Amino acid sequence: MSAALSNHNVFYQSGENAHGGVLVMMRKDISAVRVSCSLPSICALDLQFDQTIRLIAMYAPESKTRNWTDLTPLVTNFCMILGDFNIDIEQDGEKADRLLKWMDSCCHGQQFKLMNVIL
Repeated sequence: MSAALSNHNVFYQSGENAHGGVLVMMRKDISAVRVSCSLPSICALDLQFDQTIRLIAMYAPESKTRNWTDLTPLVTNFCMILGDFNIDIEQDGEKADRLLKWMDSCCHGQQFKLMNVIL
């Protein structure tokens, strides 16, 4: 396991409780620069390719209501937001509506793709 980890850079942002937070592992051959962010359970990286891509990894605890507009300053034209949103778009009513409205306000004609993944 340590051999596999030695080929990766690890980025961590603590969460709101002792066992929470977000961890991103990025292969060392991908240039990744940490973006300053003091929000709990949000880890933002700029990935350097031909075009810089902003990666925002997040965890939204089910017990809390996230203010999605707090993330707006982190969103760029080339951006991926991934993680555990703890929202079911089809069943969570107002909670889901707030997320979708925030995404609409950020996209400015860009396309957001929602994927519901259950592991």
